[in-house]
Amino acid sequence: MHLSGYSCGSKKADADGSIFLIDDKQNIAAEWKFTKILEHWNRKHAHAAYVPYTAESPEGYTRYNYADRVSLGEGTDFTKFLNAFSTGAAYYDPGIKLVGASKPHPEIKRRSQFRMHFKNIGTLYEKWENVALFPGMETV
Repeated sequence: MHLSGYSCGSKKADADGSIFLIDDKQNIAAEWKFTKILEHWNRKHAHAAYVPYTAESPEGYTRYNYADRVSLGEGTDFTKFLNAFSTGAAYYDPGIKLVGASKPHPEIKRRSQFRMHFKNIGTLYEKWENVALFPGMETV
């Protein structure tokens, strides 16, 4: 992975910048333009709520249990993401899903994402807080 058009020191991004995935022979295998990532980033991350959960799959179905606390993030900008990426806190996760694997012509669906460990997500926001959904109630 390579980051072009962003200076970690000045925290400034060039509008023509990109994140590149480069193979061993220095060929560009994938490219994400800052302008395209920025559109998605602003829409999805301006205000975000993160809800912790656990999942159990007894008897063939999945049951979800949600925590009584949520984490709320407000006020982000794209350079916070680029900084996380440049320091290694954010990384590329190449997700591939095979649909109809048992059929003669299965279909490959790509759902690659940039991810980061939950403990670092607060660095993406100006304001980050953990909020109790039911203040004053004891949890089991």
